[in-house]
Amino acid sequence: MAVKKKRTSEDRITKTATLEDFTVDYVETNCIGLDLGMTNGKGLPRGAAIAIYAMPGCGKTTICADAIFRIIRAHKEKGLDYKVAYFASEDCSQLLTSMGLKEYIDSGDLIYETGTTDSPLTFNMLENGYRDMLADKGKYAGVKLVIVDSITNIISETMLDKDIGAGDFGSNAKDRAQFYPKYLASCKSKGITSIFLSHIRVKQNATAYEDPKRPAITDTDMHNMDIIAKLSKIEDSKISDIRKIKVNTIFGQETLQDRYILKISTCFAKPTKNRYGRVCDCLLLIEPGKRVINTYTMRCLLEGWGYVKQNGAYYTISEELCNKFDLPENMRKNIRRKDINVFTRENLKELKEYLKLNDQYRINISEERDEDEDDGM
Repeated sequence: MAVKKKRTSEDRITKTATLEDFTVDYVETNCIGLDLGMTNGKGLPRGAAIAIYAMPGCGKTTICADAIFRIIRAHKEKGLDYKVAYFASEDCSQLLTSMGLKEYIDSGDLIYETGTTDSPLTFNMLENGYRDMLADKGKYAGVKLVIVDSITNIISETMLDKDIGAGDFGSNAKDRAQFYPKYLASCKSKGITSIFLSHIRVKQNATAYEDPKRPAITDTDMHNMDIIAKLSKIEDSKISDIRKIKVNTIFGQETLQDRYILKISTCFAKPTKNRYGRVCDCLLLIEPGKRVINTYTMRCLLEGWGYVKQNGAYYTISEELCNKFDLPENMRKNIRRKDINVFTRENLKELKEYLKLNDQYRINISEERDEDEDDGM
């Protein structure tokens, strides 16, 4: 999908004063919350440089793995190829396998590179991969999306020195500052999208390990990014039951203790930004290492646009939506939230297309909502 926008004289990324038209192409990740949180549902801008940062263990890798799986699968269903390169500073092959990506690694649709204790991932290895992508040669030929997990943990060559006293502990930041101008402009022209994961900044001389207000990147990194997304857990007693949801699995009934809601911010507060437009904060329900749950985000979206309304302990689906989906009379009012989830899950693709037609496949979530004791899918 191509969308035309107007450059403004206030372009804070390129600092230009031109008013020429330019075209932006997008690829949907089919991870609804991510698409909404990045560009109001358009997806990832082709050629964009995107930084995603969060506290350790928040689900950055899970969200990227989920998006990779959905993108490749959607293209396969249409008979198309979509090639991804994943550079991991720490081995995450077990997580990728648990999320169904092993078959794509084996087929070559996903190139997985990682470091080991004896041979860590270095900037030289990352640059070699980018050079081959831009030259369209070797195993990196045809790559359209690159994930670097995480950019702040990649080892510089100077840190491989056996004499620790000779190591330059600031070399990662220096290498990043040299890396971006070498490759990002060429990637943009060739439509290769890059996602750089990062932890939050470590406080110096403080008892707390993290500073949730800042990413562990510098102003130089931020200047070179088109989108900077912050992920943060929502801590609220109203949603504490999400960690106790019971579902039926092949092993019997299990309690999902690690399920929680993440908020993705790309516009409203520094240091987040989004050169592709103003986007409201979006909510994602996530089960780390397993999946991002699209049903939750879509249900919030339907409530935000007034298609679903709460009526005491029950819900009502609007007449417009009932007629569109030819719902029976008993589904038109006084519905349990569990039934709303079932309706949303079974009609997810159709609901997305319907909201697109009405120019409503974008954020309109007025408040944070909790999930019921349903499988959420």
